Amino acid sequence: MLTKKDILGSVLLKELIAIRTDTLWRMLFCLRQNQWPGVNEEGATGKLDNKGAIFITGGLIHQDVDDKQITYEPLRALNEAIFRDKIRESMQYDNATLLFPDGIANSVNLDSGFFSRAARRIYTFKTAAFKRKRKVGRNITAEIDSNDIVRSHCPTYIDQTYGSRTRISTCVSVALADPHMYFAYCKTEFNLSRQRLKTFAEKVDAAQDRAELADGTVLYHPYIVVCHDTRYKENSLT
Repeated sequence: MLTKKDILGSVLLKELIAIRTDTLWRMLFCLRQNQWPGVNEEGATGKLDNKGAIFITGGLIHQDVDDKQITYEPLRALNEAIFRDKIRESMQYDNATLLFPDGIANSVNLDSGFFSRAARRIYTFKTAAFKRKRKVGRNITAEIDSNDIVRSHCPTYIDQTYGSRTRISTCVSVALADPHMYFAYCKTEFNLSRQRLKTFAEKVDAAQDRAELADGTVLYHPYIVVCHDTRYKENSLT
């Protein structure tokens, strides 16, 4: 089990903390100038995180919203400095950033409908599978809604309606929580050949491992990281 120190010690999180520290100084300036954004108003940003981002382990994603394969340029001389630069670059784009042990794919437009359906089906089937009564009965349980899934993953101070960034990141996280169920769902949806299915299985497995350099420096852990640009609470600066 990873500790908070382990998670915060990755290059990804250290760089995001540095970026948010820059934003913090800007927000203190806005407070002094009486230009403080509202609690639910977007705008708690700095020059380095104007767009925000979702960072996802790339092996979980088979294709983008246009059914195109995910491609990226491998970085042969990848080191901590180059990885940090790529993270800062990613924060200037909308959509998702996919992380790989040897590179990054920026601004990937994901199919939110696909991941919403996947999350709903996975949790609905799991709920049904664990029922021990043989008869269905009259009390037919309603299918789990995507709002239920998002709410269970979000802090209590984030209310509906949920934005697209919150919704898609939450639904994608089901792939990490239940990789076998996710792989089974993708298997039926994508109709892949045996070889491509094997390759995808290897990518899903690899997405559950941390990425590190030869010297042991951890670039990122197998988690989905969401960067929001809203204060949400009165005592929150950014």
